[in-house]
Amino acid sequence: MEQMKKSWIIVSIFEILIYMLLSLLIFNRSIDGSGVVQTPELKMITWYILNVPFAFLLIAQIIWFVIIKKHNN
Repeated sequence: MEQMKKSWIIVSIFEILIYMLLSLLIFNRSIDGSGVVQTPELKMITWYILNVPFAFLLIAQIIWFVIIKKHNN
């Protein structure tokens, strides 16, 4: 069970780093891949779209954490 907890921590850190890097990319770029100039509104829309899959990952991480806690007790 300890291995499962270590795996959870590693995956969580990896997901946080990926999320932070993608968010920095979105807010620091001035032109996207198709050549569209990024206004603050477009950056926020893109960031909201990024949040959708990461919200599902967050839910999965919470469920995984609850399962680990139940097995430890």
